[in-house]
Amino acid sequence: MNLRNILLLAFLLPIATVRAETYDWTYTGSMNSGSGTLITDSNSVGGGGYLVLSIAGTFNTFNITGLASTNDFLDNDNLVFPGNVHLLDTSGLAFITEVSPEDSETWNLFFNAGTYQSAKDGDLEAGDLGAFTLSLVPEPSAYVLFGIGTLVTGVLYRRRNRLRSQNKEKSLVKPDY
Repeated sequence: MNLRNILLLAFLLPIATVRAETYDWTYTGSMNSGSGTLITDSNSVGGGGYLVLSIAGTFNTFNITGLASTNDFLDNDNLVFPGNVHLLDTSGLAFITEVSPEDSETWNLFFNAGTYQSAKDGDLEAGDLGAFTLSLVPEPSAYVLFGIGTLVTGVLYRRRNRLRSQNKEKSLVKPDY
């Protein structure tokens, strides 16, 4: 396989694959806090929103075991809005934590009345006001493409220098007359 085919493959491979986006998230409130990773569908549902497909991490030191079904908790829609000013909507993102092997809690993080809020088990009084952040985790394929680009640049640079030195040697040789 020649270099041109490798480069073509490197550029077409990401286009041909269906991928989801991975984000790191944090919520910090006066009583509740958590962080972890969530994975969204790569297709927007409109308005810049993306459906969360899975979530992992901890909330109030308890492990998050999964997403709550949509419309299961305060009409949650499990959408995030990474490119918008507000990263969550009023319906919010709901997930389940394991408090003990026999007990779990359902939490909803949402944006309402100008602030991010949390609510537990359908009770707004058990929640608090806080801050929510979302940051995109780079794909491993981005690192691969960067590495290939760096390698190709190095090979081309070395080849150009070798050709220059060969041309320089030829110009120093005096012709025999």
